[in-house]
Amino acid sequence: MFKKRKIGFIEVQNENISFVSLGRDGTWHYLESIPLMDTFDGENPAVNISEKFKDHDFPLLITPDFWFGNARYPFRSHSSKIIRSFLSRKLASEFPQASRIRDFFSYEVVKNQKGEQEIAANFLQEPRAFELYQFLIRNNIRPLRISSPALLWNERLKKRVDNFNQIGTGLIYLFDSRCSLYFYFRGNFLFSRVIALPEFQGDDIPQFEIITYEMNQSIYHFSQRTKTDLERIFLYSGREIETHQLSEMLGREVRTLPSGPERRASLINQSVIIPVSDPDEILEPLRLPGVSNREAVNEIEWKKIQAIGIIIGLILLTILGLEFSFLTGVRDRETLSISAAPEDPTQSINRYNEALDVLLNKAGEKDPMDIVGRLAESLPENILIESIAATTDPAPAVSLSGVIKAYGADDFGNSLRSLIEKVNIHIPAQKALNMNDVDIEIKGDYPEAGYQDYHISFTLDNL
Repeated sequence: MFKKRKIGFIEVQNENISFVSLGRDGTWHYLESIPLMDTFDGENPAVNISEKFKDHDFPLLITPDFWFGNARYPFRSHSSKIIRSFLSRKLASEFPQASRIRDFFSYEVVKNQKGEQEIAANFLQEPRAFELYQFLIRNNIRPLRISSPALLWNERLKKRVDNFNQIGTGLIYLFDSRCSLYFYFRGNFLFSRVIALPEFQGDDIPQFEIITYEMNQSIYHFSQRTKTDLERIFLYSGREIETHQLSEMLGREVRTLPSGPERRASLINQSVIIPVSDPDEILEPLRLPGVSNREAVNEIEWKKIQAIGIIIGLILLTILGLEFSFLTGVRDRETLSISAAPEDPTQSINRYNEALDVLLNKAGEKDPMDIVGRLAESLPENILIESIAATTDPAPAVSLSGVIKAYGADDFGNSLRSLIEKVNIHIPAQKALNMNDVDIEIKGDYPEAGYQDYHISFTLDNL
């Protein structure tokens, strides 16, 4: 009998890493907490946890909100290949200190206030996040999803707050002397703040005074970023609180957030609200808001494809076996009673060939968006795209024009050779693309910055 593995999650909080497990009683229990710094000693970290948690799975890693970044970009295409390629290059250029940002981002296609399409991206931007992930991998722990309290609350607010996707919403999360302020705009997380409060001594006013000051500062920041006012404020607390006092101090209505299945867990003598509300959430971590390592997700998807392929193969084998038995019986019966005027075999073969030609022509047609996606995957980091066009009539072809930013002729030559090599791999054509097929023009010279712009364009046809 295989021993059933226990389920849990990992949370980074107050410079510590806490390992939390689901107990038999259906509540969360802290297993252990270790200093975050102990995991950052290169290939030889100060702690080894592979044996200690070998009977656990931790599919979810929860990090501080500030480890995440978010951004919105105008973008017209709906192709996931093109969007992922664009974000991979865009984020890597805007956040060079985040070494593996290409592997840890997610996005959602949204509309702005003018009704124009944008991409709302969430991504890991804290360098320590990548180091922590590598530490966990070395200890045979692979979180499938990385999230933060603000992102998890984002999902809950969508379910509990009417018109959440259409307005600006603030959440005051208060527990003992800890308080977090979360701000969301049109259904997406915008920013958060963590503030320290004095210990609760039976009177809410001392804590409310600090919350009021910090909320006013944050509401101003919210208005600056969104050009709109914060329309609703909710309070979620670990104790019973009358919100009318806080409403009067803020000069805005503060509502109590409708309750949900948040659970508590014990750690020494403290009681804290666990960010994960329902144990079923981490059984399907990829449904939670956040980011996932692309390699890990690809492995899971490939295993699913393999399993589905095996099942389909068995079904087809069964069907073919039954069909073979049926046709064998028909053949044997027809052998005994051959028709006196059989159909001309030449006509049957001609009809078969005509049908086969139609099927082959349909199968051979290429999807223009797939061609564009393949081209986008081939582009080096230092190219700015001006236009990409793909056609399938009368013959499949793809064209590109853009600008390569290069630090000298050698750098430009290497970038162009890399582009040509990848294009030929991703987009097979009857005639491979070569240097002579690319039109090159020097567009701008920036000696003070040390680089030069080269305009390139080419068309790849007969795909």
